[in-house]
Amino acid sequence: MCEEYLKNPQARTVLVAYVSAYQKTAVLAKAIADGIESEGNVKAHLMDIETSSLGEIDAAITASSGLVLGSPTINQNVLLPAYKFLAAISPIRDKGKPAGAFGSFGWSGESSVLLKPMMENLKLDFCGDGVFVKFTPGNEELEVAYKYGKVLAEKVLERDAAAN
Repeated sequence: MCEEYLKNPQARTVLVAYVSAYQKTAVLAKAIADGIESEGNVKAHLMDIETSSLGEIDAAITASSGLVLGSPTINQNVLLPAYKFLAAISPIRDKGKPAGAFGSFGWSGESSVLLKPMMENLKLDFCGDGVFVKFTPGNEELEVAYKYGKVLAEKVLERDAAAN
């Protein structure tokens, strides 16, 4: 049984959690998830955290090998479900998991400067600067999001290889 597992390791999962006021952040979430899954042995779990319970969020975080959180900026802040998600992260249990952030904004884009330090303070291994788009993401922004998903998946695989 153990030898079989070593020959065919289970796919790792990156949780792509998001809240989207006007579906622009949701579009970025899908592009990131596609990039994650393009790396082969890594799955993406898309989760709309606005409609998810705290228990569902906690279970998904626990089961994930990496996390990426998306929130638009509204009134110079991230949305409440993003804070709920962050509250479910355990710096003990989740320490070192590859992580990232993304979102859309109309004017000021504070989510781009708020999410990274919060996730780093929770002891996550934040990848790059995240992906943040003004207004509706176009093809170029979606390609950047896709590539960001690939980077997150690669980090998950690197962390897994280092642990073995």
